[in-house]
Amino acid sequence: MKPMKQKINQISILSSPLYLAQKAYWVNKLSGDTNGIDLSFDPPTESGDIPSPQHLDISIPTGLCTRLIKLCKQSDVSLYILLASALKVLIYRYTQALDITIISPLYTANLTPGNMNRDLYLRDILTRQMTFKDLILAMRQTTLDAYRNQDYPSDKLLQYLQNTKKINHLDAIRDHNIHCRLKSIHPPSPNPENKSSSPLQFIYSRQDSRLTGHIAYDPAKYSDTYIQHMAAHIVNLLDHGSQHIDTPIAELDFLTPAEMQTLLESFNLTRNPLPHHPSIHHRFQAWVQKNPQSVALVAQDNQGRDWPLTYNQLNRQAD
Repeated sequence: MKPMKQKINQISILSSPLYLAQKAYWVNKLSGDTNGIDLSFDPPTESGDIPSPQHLDISIPTGLCTRLIKLCKQSDVSLYILLASALKVLIYRYTQALDITIISPLYTANLTPGNMNRDLYLRDILTRQMTFKDLILAMRQTTLDAYRNQDYPSDKLLQYLQNTKKINHLDAIRDHNIHCRLKSIHPPSPNPENKSSSPLQFIYSRQDSRLTGHIAYDPAKYSDTYIQHMAAHIVNLLDHGSQHIDTPIAELDFLTPAEMQTLLESFNLTRNPLPHHPSIHHRFQAWVQKNPQSVALVAQDNQGRDWPLTYNQLNRQAD
C-alpha cells in the first residue's frame, strides 16, 4: 500500500498549480525540433570490454581564475553562467549547431523538501552574429528561469513531450547529453561520476580565488587525445571571451598556439622548389660546345642568296 500511496501523493503534487505552471514553462522551453549534440568526433577504437569512465583535469591558470571571479563579482551563480556559456561556444565551434542544450544540476539554494527532480535542461538558440556578452545574458535568463522552475521532474516532462509529440530526437538528447556543474551551487550527484549515465561532464570547483575543473568522459565515445584538446580549448575560450566579451562567438579564439601554427603554416605550405632547368642561354652555349660547325640557321641577303650560319658563328655574333 505504501508505494501506491506515494504514487497518489506524487500525482496530487504534480497536479498542483505550482507544478503545472512549471510544467508549462518547460513544455514551452523544450518543445520543437531539438537535436542532441554529439561531440564524439574522434571515437577510440572499439573493444569488447566496457571501459570505466575517465577523468582529465582542466588546467586553469591563476591569472585567468582571478579575472573570471572578478568579472562575476564573486558570484558563484554568475561564474557558473560564464562557464556554461563558454561550453556552449565550444559546442557551437565544434559542431556549428545553433540549437544547444546542456544539462545543469538543481540549484542548491532553491531545493524544496521532497524534490522529485535531478536535471535541468538549459536550451538556447544561438546566432552566428551574437557576441559572447549576448550569449552570457541569454544564458543568464535561461539558467535563472530554470532554477525558478526546477521542481518539476525532468523524466515526467520528457515522457510527456514524447507522448504528445512536442519534441523530436529525444533519444539523441538522452544519449549525447552534456553536463556542466559547479560544486559550490549544485548538490552532489546522486550517481558517482564513475557510474553516471552522462558521457561527458564538465565539473568545476571554486575555493576563494581558485577555480579548478575536470572533464569526466566515457572512453567508449571520446578518445583521451580528443578530451585533452577539449580541455585546452575550453580554457582558451574562457581566456579570450573574458577579455573580448563583445567579440562574436564565431570569432572567439579557441585553438592552441601549436594548432594555430599547424593551421596557418603546415596546412598552407605552398612554397615548393621549382625543378632546376638550365636557361635557354645556357642550353644554347652547351649546344655550341657540342656542335660548333652544325648549321644553326640560314639567312638571306637582299638578293635572295642563302647564307648558312653555324652555331659557332651565331654565338660569336651574339657576343
